[in-house]
Amino acid sequence: MPKRKIKKNSSRRHTTRKPKHYPVYYLAALVIAFLLLEIALLGSARIKDWQESFGILDVSEQYEDLVDDLSFTFSPMAQAVSAVDEFYNAATDEATALFDATDSIYENMKVYENTKKFALSVFSNRSGSVAGAKE
Repeated sequence: MPKRKIKKNSSRRHTTRKPKHYPVYYLAALVIAFLLLEIALLGSARIKDWQESFGILDVSEQYEDLVDDLSFTFSPMAQAVSAVDEFYNAATDEATALFDATDSIYENMKVYENTKKFALSVFSNRSGSVAGAKE
């Protein structure tokens, strides 16, 4: 059986093409040609054509309908936002009374002292049991 020659893949690096740098006057000529074409198109329009285009694009009559439609569309969202706002205002009022600590200095001191006593008793019980285990 004859041996087939295996074609090796070439490991050539593909070079990227360098961008072509056209002279600036090409761009200037293109812009000037575009502007001349635009001037020709706008200059060839008659007054009647302009009046028709303004009549097509005139939306002043539909403005009131648009405002009514938008208010109808967004009214559920506005009601939901106002309800959430009302809830947060009520929650803030209630939380202010809950977290008010101006008249409760003595209560805060009692909580601190009782917490300190509890922590000391827990740590003394642990150290006593550890010390008792060693003995």
